[in-house]
Amino acid sequence: MKTKAEKTSKANDRAKLAAGAAEIRRLQQRAKIVKQINKIVGKAKATKANGKAKAATTKAPAKKSGAAKTIFGFSVTSVVRRLGKAGFKPADAIKAIQSKVPSISPNTIRVQVNAGRNGLRGEPAKLTAVQLKQLQAAAV
Repeated sequence: MKTKAEKTSKANDRAKLAAGAAEIRRLQQRAKIVKQINKIVGKAKATKANGKAKAATTKAPAKKSGAAKTIFGFSVTSVVRRLGKAGFKPADAIKAIQSKVPSISPNTIRVQVNAGRNGLRGEPAKLTAVQLKQLQAAAV
């Protein structure tokens, strides 16, 4: 025979399960409503031109802004990490890198120099001694 405490415990468990199921149903209904709203909003975004409704067009994905920035065939950030590993100070690295690629943010260079010193954020570029000397000369 079950004790009163066991019966109460099972009743509490059933009540919790019922409440959880009710919450799941409520969230599913909310998701359906959100989908309907998104459909309506998408149709409402259709523009009118010359009295005719035009369907809303989707935008092309944005291009990555820093995808093509390289020095000696390596990404700028990997080159900066190499400078940090070679012992360049952030101010010298900023001068050297901006002489090659002026659009790079000084803050990006500072962060990557420190990452290179500490072996963080990826592999540094494998620059030759001549390439390092070229960057060192540009820093002066």
